[in-house]
Amino acid sequence: MPYKEDVTLDGILDWFYRETCARTPISTSQWLDAALKMTVLVQDLDNELIEAEINYRTYKASLIDKGQTAAGSDAFTKASPFYSKYLKLKAKRERIAEFIMVAKKRAQLEHFDR
Repeated sequence: MPYKEDVTLDGILDWFYRETCARTPISTSQWLDAALKMTVLVQDLDNELIEAEINYRTYKASLIDKGQTAAGSDAFTKASPFYSKYLKLKAKRERIAEFIMVAKKRAQLEHFDR
């Protein structure tokens, strides 16, 4: 499989994106292989997501400590790069979970490979 050189979440997702856009058929084994690798690799993303959440919550707490109201700190936090990074990682994690579910279901539908 072409993404073997770049066995990262982004590498696998990019490969599937390119193949999907090119309307290239993807075999059952490729779906299962990708899902297996992503299941293992997602732990790093989970750790990064936890760190991002801690960072944005720490930033919010620091604003409150400096006298900002809860609503004001919430507004500033949601406009911060900490919150933006958190949301992007959270969305990526949700896409990967959905990808893994689709890959498992796709592998059960044998008639697609015929």
